[in-house]
Amino acid sequence: MEEADHLCDRIAIIDRGVIRAIDSPEALKRALGGDLVTLRFEPRSPESIRAALAALEAHPFVVSVRAQDEFHVVVVRDGDTAVPAIFRTVEDAGAEISSITLKKPSLDDVYLSFTGRELRQESGTREDAMRERMRMRRIRR
Repeated sequence: MEEADHLCDRIAIIDRGVIRAIDSPEALKRALGGDLVTLRFEPRSPESIRAALAALEAHPFVVSVRAQDEFHVVVVRDGDTAVPAIFRTVEDAGAEISSITLKKPSLDDVYLSFTGRELRQESGTREDAMRERMRMRRIRR
């Protein structure tokens, strides 16, 4: 994906044969809506974590919040100013952050956003892959 980001003028995000998005790498990254803040909470109280997530979603600088494995990804408009507010909000809700990262979106993040899966994530069995190839051959005829 890094090579595509640097070398391509236009990129198509294709998921299971369906084009989900086509645009320049920069426009696709801008489409996510901002910077990515990845949080990992201390697993003390699920209620306080739910309250913290709900409070975060209410902030005007938060574009979206989604769970990803044991992490939560918060898309924010200005990550540098949002991080201190995120800490205050989580603390006020009674939850505790065990780790936090801030980064600009990459094409991997864009792919995950449009497809719901990571690029290298395998889905299905060998039989499923064979069935899909056979289906695609029938469509081409």
